[in-house]
Amino acid sequence: MKHYKSGDSWTLIFNKGEPFIATMTEFCHKQRIKAGFFHGLGGVLSAEIGYYHLDRKEYEFRKLDEVLEIASLHGSVALKDDELFIHAHGVFSDTDLCTYGGHIREMVVGGTLELQLQSLEGSWARQLDEDTGLSLINFDESA
Repeated sequence: MKHYKSGDSWTLIFNKGEPFIATMTEFCHKQRIKAGFFHGLGGVLSAEIGYYHLDRKEYEFRKLDEVLEIASLHGSVALKDDELFIHAHGVFSDTDLCTYGGHIREMVVGGTLELQLQSLEGSWARQLDEDTGLSLINFDESA
């Protein structure tokens, strides 16, 4: 991955074959980024995406083992249980221009991934919300 910094904004260019969540987590760890938002576009060789069943409080994941376009990618950076957590959602399109979207567990970059990351001061902490079963950003717990 290549990166360029301007103020608190980063432009990240991921290489073919890089696992997105793992690479993004490592980058944020090295740069000491503990809060931020990002968006991007590009392509993937494969992706594992999911849907959260609010009534069951669990994710259902599906593996997409094909080359896909990233039509939209958005997410946040925060801490969960004192570890960096990349929360990402994406929309992907296939050769028929059919789309799939959801929470990204992991995806492997295809030709490229161009991403804009806005890092923020301090850190955000995620805390388990009993009502939803999700770890939500809690500004009261953030530093």
